[in-house]
Amino acid sequence: MAANPNPLVPPGADSGKKKLEFLQLIPNLIYGAIAVLLIVVIIWGLSGQRGFLSSLADKTVARGLITFLITFTTIGIAIILAISTLYADGNDAGEKRFDQGKQVLGVLIGILGTIVGFYFGASTDVRATPTVSSQVLTVAPAAVSSMEPKRGEKFTISSFVYGGKAPYTYSITFDPAVIPPIKDVKTLDGTIKQDLVVPDTLTADTEVQFEIVVTDSEKKSAEYNKDGAQKISLKSK
Repeated sequence: MAANPNPLVPPGADSGKKKLEFLQLIPNLIYGAIAVLLIVVIIWGLSGQRGFLSSLADKTVARGLITFLITFTTIGIAIILAISTLYADGNDAGEKRFDQGKQVLGVLIGILGTIVGFYFGASTDVRATPTVSSQVLTVAPAAVSSMEPKRGEKFTISSFVYGGKAPYTYSITFDPAVIPPIKDVKTLDGTIKQDLVVPDTLTADTEVQFEIVVTDSEKKSAEYNKDGAQKISLKSK
C-alpha cells in the first residue's frame, strides 16, 4: 500500500508553528525599535534647535551633550541585554553573544563613570563661593573598565582629581592584596588612569576592594572608596 504523499497535519500544528516563529522574532523587533528610537533622539537633539551645533563651542553644552549620549546609549544596551536574557535561546551561541554584549556594557559603564565624575566635578555653581570650593581636594568617582576581569586579563581604573593644588600624587591599594599596590604616581592635571592585570597565579574567584589616596603639592590628601563600597570581582577562569 503506497504511503500518502500528503499526510494530514493537525489543524493546531500550523498555528503553533507560526506562533513560535513570531515569538522568535520578538527580540529582533524590540532591538530594531530601540535602535530606531536612539537614532530619532540623536537626530532630534541635533536638529531640534537653531544654532545648536554652534552652541557646542560652549564647554558646558558640549559636556552635557556627551554625557547625555553616553548615558542614553548605555541604558539602551542594558535594556537590550535584559530583554535578551528573557527571549534568547539557551545555546552556546546565545551565551557567547550575551557575554560579548556584557563586555561592551562594562566598557560603556566605565566611560560613563569617568565622564559623569569629571562633568559634575568640573562644573561650577555661580552662586557658590569659589574661594572655598576650589580649595577642597576631591577624588571623582572611579570608573573600572571591567568589574569582573579574568585571570591574566587587563583592566583599567580611571578617575579625576579636582581642587587642591597641582601637581598631585596618587596611590592605589587593594584588599586583599592579590594585585600589587600602585605607589606615588605623579599627575600634573589630576587625571588618574591606571592599567592593571589580574595575576596568572589567581586560583579562586576573589572579591577585591580598592582605595585611591591622592596628595597635592601642599600635602593635603583625599581618599576614594575607603569604605570599600566599590569592589572588583576577580575571576580565576
